[in-house]
Amino acid sequence: MTTFAIQANYKWGPDRKEHMLNIQGDDSIEFEMNLAWVRDNIQEIVSLADLIVGGAVVTAVTSPQGTTTVAATAPSGDTSVAIESDKWGKKFAYGHPDAPDLPDGRGKYILKYVTLKDGTEKKVWVDPAEGPRPCKPGSAKAKQIWVNE
Repeated sequence: MTTFAIQANYKWGPDRKEHMLNIQGDDSIEFEMNLAWVRDNIQEIVSLADLIVGGAVVTAVTSPQGTTTVAATAPSGDTSVAIESDKWGKKFAYGHPDAPDLPDGRGKYILKYVTLKDGTEKKVWVDPAEGPRPCKPGSAKAKQIWVNE
């Protein structure tokens, strides 16, 4: 079992049992870097936690290209949602279980998190070609589908 010099656990939700976030580091510098990463990505972490239905494992990986992936996998291994940021900080969810099929049959839409000029946060299903992952564009860009909440 790996032990860390510094570790902090945060719980939130009803009765502080719904979600837990663990931040750790081998020394104070690593811990502060990990804490800063969480601070910079807290909105997507909370959004991801809200997408998960019970007991998922959450991991975060930063790629050499500088995009950050936060992935959640349910214990059964059959559900995986990854939230990624592009180089401009826009957030996209890949593998969402409610994602509609693209009209041209290339796969599924991805969920984009949008902040409007008035500060309102919205979600919209978009063509995967708009996201940070490289993909083959379709013959025509799929029409956006706004999520009603």
